[in-house]
This record gives sequence, C-alpha cells and structure tokens, in this order.
Amino acid sequence: MSDKSGLIQLKEAGWEIQSINFADVIIREEFYTELEELAQILTVSQFSIEDSIIKRGGGLADQTQELTAALNDKDWWKNNITVSNTIEFQGQFEPIVSSSTSHEIDHLKKNASGQLIALEIEWNNKDEFFDRDFQSIRRLYELNVIDLGIIITRSQHLEDGLLQMISHYFEKWGIQKLEDFSKLHRHFTDHQGRDKFSFPTNAQAKAILAAERHPEKSFAQASAEVFKVNKFGGTTTNWRQLQKRVQRRDAGRTPMLFLGMPQSMFV
Repeated sequence: MSDKSGLIQLKEAGWEIQSINFADVIIREEFYTELEELAQILTVSQFSIEDSIIKRGGGLADQTQELTAALNDKDWWKNNITVSNTIEFQGQFEPIVSSSTSHEIDHLKKNASGQLIALEIEWNNKDEFFDRDFQSIRRLYELNVIDLGIIITRSQHLEDGLLQMISHYFEKWGIQKLEDFSKLHRHFTDHQGRDKFSFPTNAQAKAILAAERHPEKSFAQASAEVFKVNKFGGTTTNWRQLQKRVQRRDAGRTPMLFLGMPQSMFV
C-alpha cells in the first residue's frame, strides 16, 4: 500500500472528490484504515465498456456487482437499519412503539472504535435515489448511528466522455445502418436465448435517422447520441444531479464524501 493517503490515491487515479461538513478530515482521522481499503478497491477496479455501458441492465449493473463483492470481502456489508420511536410510561403501562422507519444501506463499515460509515453506490438509477440516500444518511447521522456518509456515482468527466465512448464502440462494430444492430443483438444473446441489448426501439430508430441528417454526423455518432439520451439521461444518478442536492443543502450538517467514477475505469 502506498504511503499516500487514500484520498490522494483516488484523486491521482482520476476520481472526482468532494467533501462537505469536514468529511475528508473525519475519514482521514477516524477511518484511516477503512479509507485505505476503499481506495485500494476503487483504484484497481476496471470494467469493460461493453458490459457496463452498452449491455442492457436489469438488477445491479455489472460494475456495481463487482464493487459490491470487493467491498463485501473487506466487511463492508449491506444492511437494513430500523429506527423506532418508543413512548415509555412511568407506572404500570407498557411502552408503546409510536413509529418506525427502515433504512437500507448498500454498505456499512465499522472501525476499531465502533464508529460506522454508510456508503451508497448510484451508477445509473433515477435521480430521486439521491434523495433517498441523502435522507437516510442524514437521518442516521442525526441519530448518532453513523459518523460519515459516502456516495459513489458517475463523475462529470465520465459523463462528458460517454458519448464518445459509445460512438467508438458502435464504430468498432461497423454500425452504419439500422440493420447492423442485428450483429449486437446476436452478440448479446446469452445461452438461454435472452437478448441483453435492447437498442434501438422503433421510436429510437426514428430518432437516429432524424439525427443522422446532420451533415457532419455519422450513423454511429447519431446512434450513440440517441443511446446516451435514453440510457444515461440527465435525470439519472450522475454528478450534476448530485450537485443539486448539495447546493440545496439536503445533507444538513451531515459529513458526506462524494466520489465520482473516472472515465479511466472503463476499457
């Protein structure tokens, strides 16, 4: 392991990093070992563009599954936390549970002192999943359950590079007309006959042909443009949507660390 701090390792590997409410100080001072574990996992992880970006989803994305498995190996475990409010009486009445809320956290990690980090991974969900994450992390912090929250999502640099990455992939496969997508459908059909490539629909095909009318745009580029808008649209979990929650101060006083996946993770 490098003698550089985990945050420096992540930054040098291209990760976008943002800290609010002194989360960077807290993680370095109270969770140094856990930060080193996290940095080691994130700086060596690499995923294929084909499996992570092109292939149709369903359940957890491939890279989320791989990160989850790597984190689980280091005891960063998924957990459901139930918070109950109990009314107690002085006398003969039994306590009453007035309300309870449940918080599902992707990963919880305890340090040697018993303090907890909550970590959420949002690769490509609807952006309202950020609202759930902020609410859960803030609630658990205010109840003194956790000391720090982390959210991992797509960085702005990755977001800006997606169109070119998808376009290059389509060009590599020789996608020059709608019929050429049949090659990708065959390629992504598994041994049980399930097609893991759902592009283009009839509406998307019309959008491609409309976009291709631009004189300087190839068919592959027009296809990539429509693909990105439909699969990685502006209202999915990405760095820009995350910043909206930060600017609204949705975290309150909760220390939170935000990590943006770099384009270099995808090959």
